[in-house]
Amino acid sequence: MNDTTRQLVNTRPAYFLDFEASSLASNSWPVEIGIARVVDGAVVTESQLIKPHPSWEEAAWSSESAEVHGLSRSILDAEGLEASEVAKWFKERNIGLAISDAP
Repeated sequence: MNDTTRQLVNTRPAYFLDFEASSLASNSWPVEIGIARVVDGAVVTESQLIKPHPSWEEAAWSSESAEVHGLSRSILDAEGLEASEVAKWFKERNIGLAISDAP
């Protein structure tokens, strides 16, 4: 980390935000949220898998996207948290400037 970046993350809390999705379609749904931040000069990462909600369209699932992110429906069903629980988890960590490559 260079001095400019170090000064930025030490003076203005920021975190990097990333989502994995069920597909690239407009009706896709989230399958994982990840955050990374710098704490005392070290990168700390956290993520949560998201269990598909029964109301989310099954047609929005893409096996090609699953190959990219490596998350199967069975993993999400077994290990994912309900979307409302993930939202609470994220709300506790949503402190500072969010940096993301998503539009």
